[in-house]
This record gives sequence, C-alpha cells and structure tokens, in this order.
Amino acid sequence: MPKPSRSPSKVNLDRRLPVNPRRHRVPPEQRKRVATACNSCNVRRIKCSGDKPQCEQCKTNPDRTCAYPAPIERVSVSKSEYDSLRALNDQIQSLKSQMGIHDFKVEDDAMAASPSEGSPLDPALIDMLSRQPAMLSPLCTVSSPSSSSRADNTAVGEESPEDERESGGNRTLEGGRMLYDVDGTARYLGKTSGATFLDTLKDFMSTSSRLVAMDTRFLGSRGHYQTFDSRPLPMPPDDLLQPLQLPPVDEMTRMLNILRNFVLDGSDGKFRCGGIFYWPLEDANTLQSPDSMQIDVDSAPRRPAAHPHRRLALYHTAFALATMLDLTEPNSKVQGRLGETFYAKAYKMLGNPLDITSYATDDVPALTMMALYLIENNRRDSAYICISMAMHLSIMHGVHRGSAVTEKERRTFWTLYILDRWLSCLMGRPPTISDDAIKLQLPQDSRGLPPAAGLRAHVELSRISDYIVHNSYRVTHANEDGPGHALQHVEAAQTLLKEWQRKLPECLKAPEGGFSPDILGVDNLSLNMKQDYGNTSDYDRAFCSLHMTHNQLFILTVRPAFLAAVRKIVAGKFLPRFSQSGGQHPEWSVEESSHAQRLRECSESARVNLWLAKRVRMLLSPKEKLLIQELHHVFNAAIILMMHHIVFLNLRTNDPELIDFAISVFNTEALTGSDYAIDCAKVLPDLRELAKKLREAVHDHQQAGAQVAAAPHTSAAFEARYSDAMDVQFKGFPGTHGLGHGMGHGIVHGMTPGLVPEHAPVISVVGAHMQPVPAVIQQLQVWQNSGESELYGNARVMVDA
Repeated sequence: MPKPSRSPSKVNLDRRLPVNPRRHRVPPEQRKRVATACNSCNVRRIKCSGDKPQCEQCKTNPDRTCAYPAPIERVSVSKSEYDSLRALNDQIQSLKSQMGIHDFKVEDDAMAASPSEGSPLDPALIDMLSRQPAMLSPLCTVSSPSSSSRADNTAVGEESPEDERESGGNRTLEGGRMLYDVDGTARYLGKTSGATFLDTLKDFMSTSSRLVAMDTRFLGSRGHYQTFDSRPLPMPPDDLLQPLQLPPVDEMTRMLNILRNFVLDGSDGKFRCGGIFYWPLEDANTLQSPDSMQIDVDSAPRRPAAHPHRRLALYHTAFALATMLDLTEPNSKVQGRLGETFYAKAYKMLGNPLDITSYATDDVPALTMMALYLIENNRRDSAYICISMAMHLSIMHGVHRGSAVTEKERRTFWTLYILDRWLSCLMGRPPTISDDAIKLQLPQDSRGLPPAAGLRAHVELSRISDYIVHNSYRVTHANEDGPGHALQHVEAAQTLLKEWQRKLPECLKAPEGGFSPDILGVDNLSLNMKQDYGNTSDYDRAFCSLHMTHNQLFILTVRPAFLAAVRKIVAGKFLPRFSQSGGQHPEWSVEESSHAQRLRECSESARVNLWLAKRVRMLLSPKEKLLIQELHHVFNAAIILMMHHIVFLNLRTNDPELIDFAISVFNTEALTGSDYAIDCAKVLPDLRELAKKLREAVHDHQQAGAQVAAAPHTSAAFEARYSDAMDVQFKGFPGTHGLGHGMGHGIVHGMTPGLVPEHAPVISVVGAHMQPVPAVIQQLQVWQNSGESELYGNARVMVDA
C-alpha cells in the first residue's frame, strides 16, 4: 500500500525542497517560467506567475501562504582564490582588532576565524595599512551599495568633504549628501534635511564609539535613509477601476471627518484661527451623484469642459489619505490596506501629467493632497515631484501673479506654497518658485470661508523657512568668505522668527510667560491614559502645529552649532588622554561661550515641541495619531535634548521623561508597520545611551548632586545632574510649581540621600591595549582646534553639522 502523500499545508515553507535531479536544466535565457517561484508553487511543482505580494495560483486559494525565499547572492571563485582571500581577511581582521576597529562585516562564517588562528601578520602589510588605513574599507563593506562612497568613513570615523570630492567619493557633497535608499538608489539631500543631519550624527557616533563602549550595530545604516521612492506604488489593475463609483455617503462622511482632524483647514469650525491650510472639500452629500456636482465657473481657457468630474480626484485622494491615517493597530500598515484603490482612481482620473491639455487649476488641490498622501506613504521624493508639478501648473495659469483668481484659488495656491517650502526645508533642496516671483495677495477673510488668520500666519512662517534654507544653510547662495556671514544670517533668521511670534493675532499668540506642561494640560498626563484635561479650545491642533513648526525652524538655525559644541567639548575631554599635544589648547567651556544662551534657547524650543506633541497626541488626535511632520519635530527635539545633556552640566529633571516620551511615540508607531517609525525607534535609544555615556565621561569630575549656579535663563536655584534625574520616578516627584511658566518647571532643589551613588559612574574609555587609530586622534584635534567663531562660520561645519 503506497504511503499517503504529505499534506501541502503541513510543508515547512521556510525551507525549499530540492529540485528533481532528473529534470533537465534549462539555460536562464530560455526559461519560460519566472526565475523564482513562490514556496507554495515550488512545493506543488506548478507554474508560478511570480507576482508579488501574491501570485496568480495563490490568489485562487486563500488558504495558501504566498511567500518567496530570501534572495541569496552567490559568487563562484576558485579554491586557490578563496584560500588567498581568507588568509588576507584573517590578517586584516587581526590588524583592525589591534587598531580598535570593530565594525568589520563578513558574509561567510568561514571567513570570520579568530585572529589568533589566522596566518602570521605580514609586517609590510601592517606598515602599509597603518599609513593608509582607508585601504581597508573596500574589503570591509561588501553588503552595502554605498560601500565605495564610504571607504574613508569606515576607517577614519568622519570623512573630509574635500577629500571625498577630490577622490571621487560622493556621499558628502558641497551643500549636502548623497544618501542611498533601501533599494540602493542614491539621492541628494541638502543641509537642512533631517536625514543629512542624522547621517552626520552617525559619523560623530562612529568616532565616539572608539572612545566609549557602545553598541554600534545601527551605524551600519550610515549613508542610507528611509524611503520607498524606488518602489512603484502598488495599485489595482486599471481596467478594474471605476473612478465615478463612490463609497456610501455614511462612509464618505466618516472618512472626511477623519481627514479634517489632520489637514487642519478649519472648514468644520474647530479652529479659532480658521485653520492653517485650505482644502476645497465639500460635504459628502454633494457627492452622491457626480452629475450633480457644482463646479465653479471661471474664465473658459482654465476650465476644460471635457472633464466635468475631474474634481472627484481630490475626494478619492482624500479618501486614500484618510484610510491610511486611520491605520493605528499593530501590523495594520500593509500593502493593500493603504488606500491604494482610492489613490489609483484619482491617478486614473487626472491622467498623464505631461499632457497639459487636460490639466487646469482645479487639479491643483488634488495634486497637493496627493503629495500629502505620498509623504505619509514614505515617498517624499515622489511628493516633491508632485508639488513641483502642481506649482508649475499654477504658474502656467498665472495664479502666482494674481491673474483673475478667486479667494478659493488664492488659498489653494498658498497651501501649495506652504507644502513646497516645507518639503524644500525637509529635503534641503531648492523650492519650486522664488518669493520674488510671487505677487499674489495673501489670503483674505471672505464670506462662506473660515477665517484667514491661521493660513496667513502659516504663509509668513513658510517665508522665514525659505530664508533659512537659502541664507543660513546657503542651499542656493554661494558661500561668503569670512566667519561672520553665517552667524549674521542665523541671527537674522532668529530675529524674523521672534518678530513673527510677536505679530501673531490674538487667537494664535503663545501664553504670556511661555509654554509649560501645566498650561498645555500635559503635566502628569499618563502616556497610557487619555484624560479630558487642558483647554482644548484655546490650544487646538492647528495652534499646536503652527508653534511646533516655529520651534523647529529655530532649532534648525542652532542645530549645526549644537553639534559643533558637542564635538568640541568631547574632543577637549578625550584628546589629552591620547595625545601629548591635546593640552596645547585650553579646555573649552560652553558656559564661557558667546553661543551658550542661543544653545539653551534651542533646548527650550525642543522641550516645548515635545510638550506640544504630547498635547496633540494625548488630547487632540484620534487614536493618538501623529503626522509625519509632527513625528519629524518629535525626533529632532529628542536629539537636541540628548546633545544638551552632553554639553551642559545643569539639566531639567523632566528631560529624561520627555526623551522617553519621544521614544514611546516611535515605538507605538513602529508597531503599525511604519518603516520610518521603525528606523527612528532603533536610532533614538542608541543615541540616548551614547549621550549618557559621553556625559558621564565628559562631566565625571563633577560630584553627583553638586550645587551650581542656575543657568541665566531659569529662575530656579539649582538643577539636578542627569545621572540623578535618570533614577527619579517622575510620577508625583516633588518639583517646583511657583516658577515662571516658560523655564522653571520641574527643577529639583535637592536629592534624597542614598538615591544615587556618591560619585557619578565613570565610563571606561579606550584601554591601553586598544588605543584609537591616529585618524581618530586627528579628528579630535580638528574638533578641538576649531575656533569659537567657527561654530557658525566654517562652511564645513554647516555641511557636516
């Protein structure tokens, strides 16, 4: 009796069954099947279409799991070549171990033999590589598409931009960096880009990892950034789409209500300022029949009559964005559930973007909202192109010059302008149109529309953002000679920001005395319990979002100097331990720096942004959802506070709690499957650990609980050390409550005896048997020798910091 066949459902899909040895091998160029079949089709030996995420065979049977094996790259070499490479690899590993370099990557376990088991080191090789350590890199980074551009970076720690340009490596460019996405495509990101700053910060951490013990695994992402722009957006087949088919009215109403909580246009009357964007979205009841839709009448050349229902594209895009923003459950952000069908309908309705005969100004809102959808879908480059197309369409019809526009068109243009400036700043790239070319009047109050105060304030703030991108970071201007020019632009930008804040209308003014957790209603607000606490009508989401953007721009003006200060103080502490020449320069003190007050104001802006984000998330946002722009503000604020902990001795006791809040935000968002949040959730804990270790190493000469004079910006008598604050339980901890609103919240007057050790723990630095490579010492010398004025005046500081 033959044995019963094994049930396909019980086959281990993680392992492939061997191919039938009697089968004739067909050359790849003559294959009629796909190169790699899914596991289910491979087990059943049936033809697989190779479609992803699900092939045609698996679509017919919902019980099947359509999974593909992980691709394996194989390289065939002769045994003699393999033995030679293995011997050379053993020598390199031993040499790197002696030089204190531990980020070596191998793909074959057989190549990872212990240095003591390898061949004897060749003295000539040791001498050659000690004089030219960069020669190690091409052999060490075999798993990254950007390995060639990171050659000097792997061995030295932080590359020289000039050397990179001269040698042909292009990760660091004048004005920004070429960073690789997950699919190996390099894209330019300028100096204002958060991805560029984070990559620079990773370079600093790479050098610092040679000074204090820390986990450096996440440094393997240097030279990369998170985006899916190289991957086509999966959409249903075009022949299955019915663009004129709409969801039921109740469902459309529900999705529009979800959307209005995030797009902040004020059409529902929730915002005192009238909202900070404008979207011409009508009530869902008007969409029951496309034939009954009312279309504004304007001059004939700008309204092609052949497409009377094109405005439905705006609503389809709105439904797609609302669908994605409603995904807050674990593992909910997966392909097929991101509103792709709605987006595909809008895309089909708008048609070929190069066919200008079918486009009109009525299409600008749809293109603008498409950009919002792409941003939330981790496709910022695609959004950049979409915004550019919408802006050029407006320019083509003369909207930027005020050519016969209605108030709705005026507000639509300025909403497009705001997003254009935000993407320009986010990615460090030039905007689509210069301010000098725009002659359109600002939004005005009009009957039937929300108040224009919020949108006008947002436009003015975006103009300041444009000034910062153009002048402070010199994205489009040539670098001026002299160390004072950069500082002058920074001071001018900060003056503009303070003047903007002073001129705000009453509905948008910050509380007298500044922001604080108790005023915003987030004091003692549990992360796990949403409370009806705080005046939500005074400080609504539009208000909070606008002030978060203002604070982020202030942070942007100071961020390069903050990182330069961190480098300078770390070099001043470590260099004397490794180099006899390290003590030639006096130890740099931030308290004696002319930039100390500016750095403290930057830290305060970061705290306020985290308080505002906490209010938005805990009190104002459905399902505690934050937009990508708000998450960007949270990430930057957390990094600033970590750098503050390295530079300054005196700290606020609630700073560690705010950093924990930022990490918890990304941990929660990462559970949904957001790749951007997953990356941030990996980086922030490692940065916090490094900041703690560097702080303990830098300030180890201070006794725990030492009483020092309060910083000039606070009215508190004393502040607690970071090592003390990390051990404090913040719930119910006795803080000061009679202080000024802006600066003195939660500062500890004294610590309970026995709460912390008598002396702060000292992190062990590089031991005698593991001295840092000369290039690291040289890098520390560069940091230490930079003058006070070079915190802002050095062009390289502005690029790399």
